[in-house]
Amino acid sequence: MSETPSRVTQVNVPVDVTIVIDAGLDAPEVDVRFGGPAGEELLVPAFQAGDRSIRVRFAAPTAGTWTWESRSTEDRLRGIGGRLEVQPYTGDNVLYQRGRLRVSDGRRHLEHIDGSPFLWIGDTWWYGLSSRLSWPSGFGTLLADRVEKGFSVIQIVAGPLPEFPASAEGIWDPGQANEAGWPWERDWARIDGAFYDRADERIRSLVEAGMVPCIVSMWGYYYTLMGAERVRRHWRNLVARYAAYPVVFCVAGEVNLPPASVHLPPLPTDDPAPMAAAREEQLIGWSETGTELRRIDPYRNPITAHPAHPNVRRVLPDPSALDIDMIQSSHWSYQIPTPSIRDFIGQVLGLETPIRLGLEGTIALAEEAVAQDPPMVVINGEPCYEGIMGTNWQDVQRLLFWTGMLSGLAGWTYGAQGIWQMNSREHPDLIRGTWGTGVWEDAMHYPGSRQVPLGGRLLEELRWWTLRPVEDARIRQQGRRSAFGAASDDAAIYYLASEFVSEEWRGVKGLAIDVPDGDGGHAAWISPRTLDEQPLGPVVADASGRWTVPATPSMEDWLLVIRRGPAASGR
Repeated sequence: MSETPSRVTQVNVPVDVTIVIDAGLDAPEVDVRFGGPAGEELLVPAFQAGDRSIRVRFAAPTAGTWTWESRSTEDRLRGIGGRLEVQPYTGDNVLYQRGRLRVSDGRRHLEHIDGSPFLWIGDTWWYGLSSRLSWPSGFGTLLADRVEKGFSVIQIVAGPLPEFPASAEGIWDPGQANEAGWPWERDWARIDGAFYDRADERIRSLVEAGMVPCIVSMWGYYYTLMGAERVRRHWRNLVARYAAYPVVFCVAGEVNLPPASVHLPPLPTDDPAPMAAAREEQLIGWSETGTELRRIDPYRNPITAHPAHPNVRRVLPDPSALDIDMIQSSHWSYQIPTPSIRDFIGQVLGLETPIRLGLEGTIALAEEAVAQDPPMVVINGEPCYEGIMGTNWQDVQRLLFWTGMLSGLAGWTYGAQGIWQMNSREHPDLIRGTWGTGVWEDAMHYPGSRQVPLGGRLLEELRWWTLRPVEDARIRQQGRRSAFGAASDDAAIYYLASEFVSEEWRGVKGLAIDVPDGDGGHAAWISPRTLDEQPLGPVVADASGRWTVPATPSMEDWLLVIRRGPAASGR
C-alpha cells in the first residue's frame, strides 16, 4: 500500500484527500475505507473533480488517529492510503460543535448528534447553484441576509432544475448552468466535475455560515430521461461530495410529477396512459433510490423526498428509507382554483383522493401528516410562496407558519417569488413566467422573510420540542376548526387569526380555554410581526376551571402566550 503524508484536521470538519492526480475521464469508481481509533469503520465513496483528480471528502466523528485506504477494480487506484490526525473541534460553528442531524428518539423532530433540538426554518433556493445567482457577490449577499434573519436550512437543487421542459433544449438550457457548465455533459455522457467544483464552493459557504443544506438531487421527472444507472451515479457523486457536511438529502423534487406535465398548459388528456406509466416508473425508481442512498451514505444524514402534493409518505410506494415526511401544501391560500382545475391536478399527480388546496387543505394536511402512525418528523417543505401569483403576502406566511407549527410540524420552509428561481436584475427573464414576476434583490426584503424566522425565535424560547398540539373538543363544538395552540408543562401558545379570515379559522379568539390544575400562569399578547409583548397578567380560572380569552389588542392576528412556573418570568 502506498502512503501519503499524514494530515491534521478537527472533529466534524470535512477534509479533502487527493488519491490520484489525473485519473482520466472515465475512471472506475473508488471507495475509501476509513478506520477510527476505537475500531470505527466508514466506507466513503470518492469523486472525480473537474481537474480529473480523484478525491475523497471525509469528516471524522471522533478525535484520534484515523487511517484510510482506497478500494477499486483498477490496480492503480487500489491500496493507496494514509493517516489523519483528528483533534477536537475548537471553532464556533454550531453545526460542527453539535454535530450533524438525526431523528430524535420520539421521532417528532430533528436534533444534533449531541442531543440539541434542531428547528428547521428553511428558505427555498432551487436555482441557487446556477449562475442565475451570481457567485460570490449575489450568493453572499442573500446568504448574509438569511443568516441575520435567523433561517437554519437552505433547500437547493444539485442537478437538473424544475420548470424546464423535459427535453434536450430544457436540460441544457443556459439557465441550468453555472460558470463551468451543466451538471451533466450533453446527452448524459458523464457527470461534469467542473460544475460540481463550483457547487462545492457554494455548499461549503452555506455550512460555514451555519446553514444546513437540504440537497435535492434533481427534479423528479428527469428520472425517466436519465434512467436508473445515471441516477445512481448522480447520487453517488452527491454523497461523495456532500455527505461529510451536516446536510439533509432530498431524494428528488416533486417525485410524482411526470415529464408530460412540465408542458402545462395544455396537457393532452385523450390518452393518460403514458403519463401514468412514467409516473409509476418514477415513483418506484425514487423509492429504490432512497434505499440506495441510505446504503451508500456512511454518515447516515437524514433523508427526505419532495412531493408535488400532498406528502411524500403517501406518495412513494416504499418510504421506508425516509427520515422526514415532507409536505407540499399548495400555492393557494384564501382563494382556491375551480373544481375542474383541482380535478386536473389530481389526475396529473395520480392522486387517489380528491386534492385539497388553499388554507383548509394546508391545515388539514399538516394535522393528518403529524397524526400518521408510526410517528415521523414532518416538515412543510413548500407552502405558498410570498408574492407568488402576485399574492400570498406576509399575512398568509404568518397564518400558515403558525397553524402548521402549532399542529406539530418540526419545521417550515419559506419561499419567495423571485428567489426560488433566482430572477435577478442581471437575469430578469422568467422561467415559465406563469407564477409571477420579481427579482431576488427585491424579494429578499419581503416582510414574511423576517416574520417567519421571528416565529422560530419565539418557539425556541418556549422550548418548541416540548410543545404538543392542544386538543379541546369544545373548541370544535363551537364551530372552530382547531384551537391552533400547543402546550407543555411550562408554557402554552395560541395563534389567533385576524378578523379577515372566516369565523372557522379564528382559533380561541373570544372563547374559554382550560386552565391546568394549580399554576394558571401569566399571559401576554405577542405580535407575530415584531415579537413585541403586551402583558395580560395572571390567568385566573372561573368556577368551571376555564379562562375566557380577552379581546385582542387589534383586529390583526396575535399570539397568546401563557407561561407557567419558571417560564412565567417571560422574556
